[in-house]
Amino acid sequence: MNIVLCDDEKSFLQSAKQSIMTWAKKYGHENGLIIQAFSSSEDLLEAWEHGLQIDALFLDIQIPGEMSGIALAKEIYSRNEYIPIVFMTNYGEYAEEGYTVNALRYLRKPLSEQAVMDCLDILWHRWEMQTAASIVLEMPGQFLRVPADHILYVEVLGHFCMIKTTDDQNTYKIRLSLEVFRKKLPEGVFAQCHRSYIVNIKYIRLIVGSNITMANNDVIPMGRAYQQQFLKQFRHYYWEGGQK
Repeated sequence: MNIVLCDDEKSFLQSAKQSIMTWAKKYGHENGLIIQAFSSSEDLLEAWEHGLQIDALFLDIQIPGEMSGIALAKEIYSRNEYIPIVFMTNYGEYAEEGYTVNALRYLRKPLSEQAVMDCLDILWHRWEMQTAASIVLEMPGQFLRVPADHILYVEVLGHFCMIKTTDDQNTYKIRLSLEVFRKKLPEGVFAQCHRSYIVNIKYIRLIVGSNITMANNDVIPMGRAYQQQFLKQFRHYYWEGGQK
């Protein structure tokens, strides 16, 4: 997992990196973690525009003389809304703006080691769920491997599952029951919302009444029989990172 930190105080950056490494050592994740630190929000933005990989972003809100953390978060969010953002701040009044970029957490300075660990538990588990699994589809004359993270939702039509993906909005058709297909998907990030639909929680944009709007603007129905468990799983994913 690629973690990027941005704060104008280099001593604070060092302290934050140490807290993250303490967590990594505690859970044996040192080899799966890359930490990069920036003291300039504008340098970070330029690096990201030139290919810097970010799986989790920790941002100071106020960076004197440069683009603020809020402005940087909005810029990144406008082009990639799936990067989880954690704000590090002394200022509670910015919390409302954080909702516009779907901020995962606000960590108050000086950082509490426990708060950092709780946050990293969620980030790691969510990242692991999204990157670990691929689904192998046996189709007429071919086998196709589809990363689970590229699946928007699955719809059953008759004896077939229709798999809608993020890749050029492709839809794959495979002869399989929804129940059998569900068992192929990683737990935590996928949830059944209707007898005919399973959705990737990551790509849900809006839930109103019994309608779920996905990232591609497709609207998926939510069946009454599935509503309670589905909403429980949705809250669990966003508030606890899908951890059991």
